[in-house]
Amino acid sequence: MTSSKRSGHLVVFILISIVLGAIAGYVAGYSMQMKKISGLKDQLAKVQQDLAALKDSFSDLNQSYYNLARLASEVHEASLSATTEWVDAYYALSASMYEERTERQIDLLEDALDRIDASISALEELIGKYRELSEKSPVHKDTYEKYERIVQAELKFLQGEKKVINATLIMFKVIHEIEESEELLTEKWLSMLEDSKGLYEEALDLLEDASRTAPEVRTKYEAEKLHINYLLDILHEFEDILTET
Repeated sequence: MTSSKRSGHLVVFILISIVLGAIAGYVAGYSMQMKKISGLKDQLAKVQQDLAALKDSFSDLNQSYYNLARLASEVHEASLSATTEWVDAYYALSASMYEERTERQIDLLEDALDRIDASISALEELIGKYRELSEKSPVHKDTYEKYERIVQAELKFLQGEKKVINATLIMFKVIHEIEESEELLTEKWLSMLEDSKGLYEEALDLLEDASRTAPEVRTKYEAEKLHINYLLDILHEFEDILTET
C-alpha cells in the first residue's frame, strides 16, 4: 500500500512537473513573443516616423516644384514682356527712318526710348528670376546660369541700343534745328554731334562686351556693330558738311 502510494505521489509529482514545465515554457515563450511584438511595434513606429518624414519630404518637394513652376511662369512673363517691348521699340526706331517729317522722327525715337527702357527693366527682372531658379534647382543650375549669361548679354545689347537711339535722336534734333533755324549755330551743332558720336562709340563697347559674355549669339551683336559703324559714317559726313559751311 505504501509502495503504491509512493508510486502515485511520484506520478502526480511528475505530472505537476510536466505541467509546471509546460506553463514555464509557455510563459517564457509568451514573454519572448511579447518582446518580439514590442520590438515589432518599435520598428513599426520607426517606419511610421520614416513614412511621415517621407510624406513631409514629398510635401516639400511638391512645394518646391510648385515654386519652380511659378518661377518658370514668371520667367516666361518677364521674357515675353522684354521681347514685346523691344519689338515695339525696334518698330518705332525703324519707322523713324522712313518718316519724312523730322518732328515725327523725333517723336518715334522718343517712343522707342520709353519702350527700350521697359524692355531693359524686364530683362533685369529676368536675370533675377534665373538666379532664383539656379538656387532652387541645383540640378539644373548650369542650364539656368547659361540662360542668365545670355540674358546678361542681351541686356548689354539693349543698353547699347538705347545709346544708339539717343545718338540718332541727337542727330535728328540737329537736323530739325537746322531746318527751323534762321542762323548758323555750327559750333553748337558740332558739339551735339560730338555727343552723338560718343554714344555710338559707347554702344560699340557694350556690344563688344555682349559678344564676350555670350559668344554663342555674338553673330547678332557683330551685325549690329556694322549698323552702328554705318551710322557713324553718316555722322562724320554730317560733321564734314557743317565744318565746310
